Amino acid sequence: MAWKKPSEELSKFLDEKISSFNVKKKKMFGCPVYFVNENMFEPIKGRIMKEYLILPEILYNDPEKFQEWLNRSFQYVSSMPPKGQKKKEKN
Repeated sequence: MAWKKPSEELSKFLDEKISSFNVKKKKMFGCPVYFVNENMFEPIKGRIMKEYLILPEILYNDPEKFQEWLNRSFQYVSSMPPKGQKKKEKN
């Protein structure tokens, strides 16, 4: 299955839903991702990662459930220690 970037509509939807959280937005592989204490808060679809979940599209139309999962996810990643900066190796 070919990997696709999220649509502009989905990106705007996430920006709106996450706007009340204290996160940093960055681009990764051209996709919007959000960080809390340098820990990724929103993974990229199609990239399987440990300790992440992807909400099914059906929840996009259930604001209460979507917000519940967003809150749970934010609380979890906020409880993680901040990631340290990686040192660049000198050649």
